[in-house]
Amino acid sequence: MLLISKRLDEPIGGTGVAIQGLQEKETHAMLDNVCVVTSPCIGTKDGACAKVCPVNCFYDAGEMLVVNPDECISCGVCVPECPVSALFMTEDVPETETEFIARNRMFFEGKTQGELDALRAV
Repeated sequence: MLLISKRLDEPIGGTGVAIQGLQEKETHAMLDNVCVVTSPCIGTKDGACAKVCPVNCFYDAGEMLVVNPDECISCGVCVPECPVSALFMTEDVPETETEFIARNRMFFEGKTQGELDALRAV
């Protein structure tokens, strides 16, 4: 995993790479290879994926399910369970679906733990 310094222009961990303009927490989640729910889930929300998730990190976002990237342990158990092939690990998200990496993350911004608990999929 690549870690980014708080200065954002100075890498840490000896990687020699910095990503300008991203906060450390955002960069961490974007670079982790976590599960991402993409567009085929819209209007489907089957839930088979959430039922097998060992950490229960799926949430109901209204039109689709989303994964909390801060809770996902990158096990990939959910990916083959999706009947509409909407789940990908971050590094495998098709180019046409990359907006869903941010969309999954943004769903959690500004919500209280109580609000999130009420939206947990399982």
